[in-house]
Amino acid sequence: MSPPTTSQKDDPKTYSFYLTQRFNADNTRYIIRDSEGQIYWGLQTRPIQIISRLSRNDIALLPRKPLDATQFFPTFDPETMTKFEPSMHSRADVFVKKQALLNSPNFMYRPKRYYDLTMHELQVGEQLAKDPHPHLCRYLGVIVNPITNLVMGLAYKKYDCDLLGYFSLKKYETPRLSAEEAKMISDSVKSAVDAIHAKGFVHCDIRPPNIFLKVDSEVEESDWDEGPSSTWKIKEVVVGDFDASLKRGAQIELKIANEWWRPASFGFGSKADFEIDNFSVARLEEWLEKKM
Repeated sequence: MSPPTTSQKDDPKTYSFYLTQRFNADNTRYIIRDSEGQIYWGLQTRPIQIISRLSRNDIALLPRKPLDATQFFPTFDPETMTKFEPSMHSRADVFVKKQALLNSPNFMYRPKRYYDLTMHELQVGEQLAKDPHPHLCRYLGVIVNPITNLVMGLAYKKYDCDLLGYFSLKKYETPRLSAEEAKMISDSVKSAVDAIHAKGFVHCDIRPPNIFLKVDSEVEESDWDEGPSSTWKIKEVVVGDFDASLKRGAQIELKIANEWWRPASFGFGSKADFEIDNFSVARLEEWLEKKM
């Protein structure tokens, strides 16, 4: 790490990571925020396992380039947005959604994309929160920086995993779905999509990574001598991740499900229609059948 400059030594601000990302085997990209609400980005030739363990003092010494936070994050509007109140929730029960800025190699040149995606998602969240649905991810409000008054993230009820992770995480031991579980997932997603459509929105990105689960471990007694064994049971299924969602008829410009999950006649430039979600649900049923 480079030795601190005189300005860094005298800097009264504190620094923390907002996002980190493994860029390749030996390089890590990161976004840093300071105690005054400003953000910066940088790249280090060290693996993410090392970077992510740095103390705040060490983070302050990392090379960084400033970004204009007002270009990436919308300003909090108390008339149209619900501010998340941390005192009303246990931290363990809350998931904070942040835009994946670092997924694009040129994110610093396209700030409006991330600004608009956040606005899309919070507008849908605010509408759905007026009439909560058991199969829609519960929206809790926006995370607001107290100094800049910018919306830095969206708070949701936390779930155990997404549907894709349920089959890939070692914790769940690559389960096979029962016919009953597959039907439960399918019916829950259909119910969620109907609720979204009833509000005039099209989700536009119904896929396993955007379907979230609450999962419980149940102990089963064995007739043999192996002792009790644990099995996983899906207890709750919700649809979330609303940043691709649009009002029906709005032009799709920022985000849409990949080609396997959407009709061939829809893509960027198309107008959002319920047909997209209905097609995705049918694809989901095919996908679930292979997991049984």
